[in-house]
Amino acid sequence: MGNQCPSKSPRSPKASSTQTEAAHGVQAKDVGEGGKVPQLSLHDEAQGASYWGQVWDYARRSGPLMVANTLEWYEFGAYAFVADEIAANFFNGSAVMTWGAFASTFIARPVGGLCFGYLSDTFGRKPALATSVWVMAAATVGQGLGPRVSYFGPAWMILCRLGQGLATGGEIGSIIVYLSESPPKAIKGMAIQLLGIGNCLGSALACVVGWGLHASLSPKMMLDWGWRVPFLLATFPAAYAVWTVTFLEETEDFAVLQTERSQEAEEAAPSVCNEVLLVLQNHWPQGLMCMTGMSFMVSLAFLSGMYYKDWLVLQGHSLGFASAALIGGQFLTIAVQPIMGLAVDSYGVATALLGASALGVVLAVPQYTLVTMFPKSSASVIVSMAMGAIMQGTSLSVFLWVGNLFPTEVRGLATGCYYNIGAIVGGFAPMITAALVGAGIPLAPGYYTLATCLLGAGTMVASIKMTQNGGQPLKVAHIVDDPY
Repeated sequence: MGNQCPSKSPRSPKASSTQTEAAHGVQAKDVGEGGKVPQLSLHDEAQGASYWGQVWDYARRSGPLMVANTLEWYEFGAYAFVADEIAANFFNGSAVMTWGAFASTFIARPVGGLCFGYLSDTFGRKPALATSVWVMAAATVGQGLGPRVSYFGPAWMILCRLGQGLATGGEIGSIIVYLSESPPKAIKGMAIQLLGIGNCLGSALACVVGWGLHASLSPKMMLDWGWRVPFLLATFPAAYAVWTVTFLEETEDFAVLQTERSQEAEEAAPSVCNEVLLVLQNHWPQGLMCMTGMSFMVSLAFLSGMYYKDWLVLQGHSLGFASAALIGGQFLTIAVQPIMGLAVDSYGVATALLGASALGVVLAVPQYTLVTMFPKSSASVIVSMAMGAIMQGTSLSVFLWVGNLFPTEVRGLATGCYYNIGAIVGGFAPMITAALVGAGIPLAPGYYTLATCLLGAGTMVASIKMTQNGGQPLKVAHIVDDPY
């Protein structure tokens, strides 16, 4: 009996009025027998505050989330910046194999999303997030300790990449859910930008560290030990993230859900098998939309935010100039995000993302064409960088749209599962485009981005139509549906 997977989950999918209030940032009243849902000070202090007052209050209380997400993207960027040294030390100089090891992270991410998603839906958003950050920190520092030994060295690096995938698969899902549920309704669009800012800061910091190392160390020193430094430098911020994330408060949505479960007097928590079956059987249409809708964001993050530097070097630009362009692009992306946050809060997340994906359709190929037409022009690179930054900055609100797709009782598991499957599209983008560029197709990154932007635009149109039809034939707005 213990090994049997029931076909029906014991969890109740009902959405009570109390839960709905909590999802919109309204304080929950007394519930249960003699108990109260814990009141989050995030909401208490925001009562009566101005829009920007609520934004500031939420941002300063969510610092641990930004540190954790910055660390994740710093690790991605650090690997990308020392990819040549990793290739020479572990993969016989093969760029494709090196980026293949990078992509192995994304194979493990769905598994991490399932494991930590179950933890999130069963025990809370906070413990899932704290555990995933701990594992991510260990995997990041572990890469800097990789032994340069035949067979064992490559296996160690791939093992660390897989561990990184398990952790980030759980961490990103947990953060998406936390940032979707915890802010007041009026600032959800601006609050979700914290996740995107962490993405860009992590990539930019990795680029600064990598660039500084290449500028100050000889090629031999970089090959011998310099490549380890970016990973080992993560030790201190990783320790800080592991410590501070334990002080986060649980979201009201989950607190209400826990109270409802206690009222139902369930004897045992639902099994992992039960939960996975529920998500796969009942929520696969939303999951499919999640994977297609987010594809343009993850492609832009890994192409414009990481691979762009390597692509510029292949076009004949120096490493220093390419690095400066990438760093400038990431900070410009950060500057774009508050504008997008306002657009989301004013017009709705799906409407704003439809505009973002349409913009990507227009700019994707010209971003790379401009540089190939004027290969020796610094101005063409600056304009190209700005195009990529605008596309990337406007796409990062997709995190809120993803969290909005699923009901509270399965939000952690469904988001962790489907988001990380969809992230494979972006994770393999550098490897695929590097192979195509090597085969003589220099505009491959633009074509790849164009395809994913078209996919994203179609998905946003479909989600808007369904919401306008009252959630028929599919409900895709469980947190905010007006504006949408």
